[in-house]
Amino acid sequence: MRSEQDDGLNVYISLRETHTYVISTIYRKMKCFKHREENAVGLCKSCGRSLCPDCYTEVGDSLCCKGKCEEKVKILNSMIEKNSQILSTSNQAMKSAAKFSLMMGILFMGFGAWHLSNDRGSLSYFLLALGAGFVVNGILRSRKSTQFPNEG
Repeated sequence: MRSEQDDGLNVYISLRETHTYVISTIYRKMKCFKHREENAVGLCKSCGRSLCPDCYTEVGDSLCCKGKCEEKVKILNSMIEKNSQILSTSNQAMKSAAKFSLMMGILFMGFGAWHLSNDRGSLSYFLLALGAGFVVNGILRSRKSTQFPNEG
């Protein structure tokens, strides 16, 4: 961690791998929860307290209270990672369901058209309507699957 002067205020910058965290103006005006005279450099991910350089530690890409919230933040980070994996799986399932629904809609509409060409009555209209419903469902599902962000 290094400190730089910016308009008479200390700005703390933490360099970690390719990420650079620059503390915003809000944090420069905030004071540490424990050391009221020290400027805060961030907030604890677990309890939300403002932290000075002496009070924080980094857990993954997160700041937390040194000696107090590390385990909670590790659990929160693992929950976020698991949720991103679940989101990726649900995106795949949504896309598969959309494809299946479209295929079933085309199949039912094909059977309905074949049935209608043989002049077999009201069943053909039912099959066409069922196929149209599946196609609409597939289109709506494919649009819904694009609303979720892709997590890597």
